[in-house]
Amino acid sequence: QTIAVSPLIVLGAPLEALTLYGVYTIVHTTMHHSNVDARLGPFNTVFAMAEVHRWHHSPVVGEMSANYGTVLTVWDWVFGTRFVPKDRVIRDVGLDEAHDGYPANYVGQLKAPFAGEFWRKVAQHSG
Repeated sequence: QTIAVSPLIVLGAPLEALTLYGVYTIVHTTMHHSNVDARLGPFNTVFAMAEVHRWHHSPVVGEMSANYGTVLTVWDWVFGTRFVPKDRVIRDVGLDEAHDGYPANYVGQLKAPFAGEFWRKVAQHSG
């Protein structure tokens, strides 16, 4: 958010605009991380709503490396990371058996991406 908001501050955006942006971002990211089965049809080509972003949390390693957009999907289109199969809908999200031993506590989860053992298990499962 610092990267997104800093240019607005430098350009002198009024406090009201920054507040509106903050409220919109909170509501939007809450909705796009919700488990609500909302279908937006053609709007999913532009907005990163739950239907699109859910694939980012797929338990399948090859599918989770996609859909990084927070509000818009523009960067996923530019960098080729958009993944929304037309022939199926994702229902289950989260970690699967490939992530056995993933820490259950908050501090452990924060440390996990920096631990070599975690990435060895992911690579072993995907390969």
